[in-house]
Amino acid sequence: MKTVIKVLHLLFWFCCTTKIEGQTNEHRISLSIGPAYSYLTNYENSRMYTYSTGLQTDVLKFDDWGLYTGIFFQNKGGENIESYQDREVVITYQYYQYSVPVILFYRLGKKLILQAGIYCGWNIPHKMQYDMESDIIKFISQPNDKDFDGHREIRKLENGSKIGLEFTPFKNFSLELTISHAFLPFYIDQPSSNYLILTDKNAVDLNLPFKRLLDHKMKNSKNAFYCLAVKVDLFKY
Repeated sequence: MKTVIKVLHLLFWFCCTTKIEGQTNEHRISLSIGPAYSYLTNYENSRMYTYSTGLQTDVLKFDDWGLYTGIFFQNKGGENIESYQDREVVITYQYYQYSVPVILFYRLGKKLILQAGIYCGWNIPHKMQYDMESDIIKFISQPNDKDFDGHREIRKLENGSKIGLEFTPFKNFSLELTISHAFLPFYIDQPSSNYLILTDKNAVDLNLPFKRLLDHKMKNSKNAFYCLAVKVDLFKY
């Protein structure tokens, strides 16, 4: 047993010294901001042009790889058009999110870095809306609607994957393309308390199969988020 403990101690000491020798001292604190494209996966034509901004910092940094985290504010959701007879139903779901990613990055070249990791986000409902040209549907729900409890409808916490590429043409300045994808649908399906489900509740002039189609797509849609951001290193330590 003593021999095993000595071996484990030596291995631990070796890993620690290797980490210290391989690690660089330049940890970045960076500001990023840029346009984004958000959509809901279960809608054929979903799209929403939004934005993202955030602060991030290196947690670990070695010669060719490292780990970073940060805090981001993002505008997410999707807008979609569904055809009903000779009219169009426009569906808009929008929410704000504060997210914290944990991202592993690896340097592919002098100016190119590959990123991959996960994120956890706190969602704030903003707008969920159905519109139809003939006003059969004019259904708007926002946080100031007395009958709407957003966090009873929208998932409070969103977890997902995040991958990206970072290109650094100049010192302390880079372009970053990232793609995020939620693991679970953004809407919580609780039939006893859902306010936005159409079936047997709202839009009585729509036929039942069409209402069920809209409900099904909403309850099964996940959010995907593409962002092209400009990142500036504020300082290093």
